[in-house]
Amino acid sequence: MGEGDFSVYSYNPQADIDCGLQEIYDICSMMRAISRFTPMHIIRYIYRHVGLHGKIASLQFSPLIRGIEKGHTYLLEAGDQYCEPGHNGIRRWYMQLNSEITRKGGKTAMLFCTIPTSILAKESLINDLRKYSLIIAREHITYDALLKVGLSNNVIYSPCCAFVMPPKQCELHGIFGLRKIVGLTIGTLAQGNERYNDKLKNAIGALINYILNQTEYGVALIPHIKADGDPDDTAFLHDIALKISNGRVQELSERRADEQKYIISNCEMLVTARTHASIAAYSSYVPTMVIGYSQKSLGIAQDLFGTEERYVINIEEACDEKILITNFMWLDENKNSIREYLTKTLPEYLAPLKQAKTALETLGNE
Repeated sequence: MGEGDFSVYSYNPQADIDCGLQEIYDICSMMRAISRFTPMHIIRYIYRHVGLHGKIASLQFSPLIRGIEKGHTYLLEAGDQYCEPGHNGIRRWYMQLNSEITRKGGKTAMLFCTIPTSILAKESLINDLRKYSLIIAREHITYDALLKVGLSNNVIYSPCCAFVMPPKQCELHGIFGLRKIVGLTIGTLAQGNERYNDKLKNAIGALINYILNQTEYGVALIPHIKADGDPDDTAFLHDIALKISNGRVQELSERRADEQKYIISNCEMLVTARTHASIAAYSSYVPTMVIGYSQKSLGIAQDLFGTEERYVINIEEACDEKILITNFMWLDENKNSIREYLTKTLPEYLAPLKQAKTALETLGNE
């Protein structure tokens, strides 16, 4: 590769290729494929049984680990992984990756992350975070907490770079030409909130019925996550669509991120449980109600609006159809002032991204 080129190590290279992302960067496999009942499968089972999580990570991520080079910079999207529940093994995998890269003389940067304050009391986690050459906290709850535990030397604050991702124009469903659209980007929940899935589905159904009966809006069901397991949006939204047979409600197909941002930018409002869908909406000046079940949605709303009240409702409130509908009514009544506020505020909010860009460039050139 030439100077300035980079590669992306992917969990699912074929999915990225299917989205055309190989046109942007080289795609490599991050994970080693381990078939059942092979020697490697047996070894992994033994490691898991005796609690050797570092060994599992080294085995699982061997394609990446083998290619680590001294002096190279490795950008880890570990921020979302670190905000998973404490029992989640993925965080331990990333801790092992960080250790392997730094041990071999590489540099690591954690990109635009959220780290729950509740887990920052763990000394093992703090020691891991100290190994990063750079940590970019995407909201001030995380940033302030990292400073409080003494990590000021390698931590900066910046909004998520997804705010400045250009939308890619794509064909819109015909419903967008017929009426103003409320977008819904919601699916099965994770991070210990799985018990709310059925209640949330019922509440969203009630919200759609309200929109159909009390407004002239159409509804676009926009999937953000498609997976074989949880979380998943496509099956969740399809179940809702089956119960509501109305031409004003349309399921949309899965799209790559920049095309999804274009679709969201054409919505009048958005209701979402997905952080990056909310970022696509905020950055397109689309008034948005976030169903928040983690620190990241709260922190982003607090930084952008000065408060999360009304802009983020917790999962228990979202499962109460009266609260959900009342909050949507507020969003509808205030959509013009919210759009005006975002137009005026976003330039100042996004200014720290220049510092993040400079910090990453400096790290890469050291």
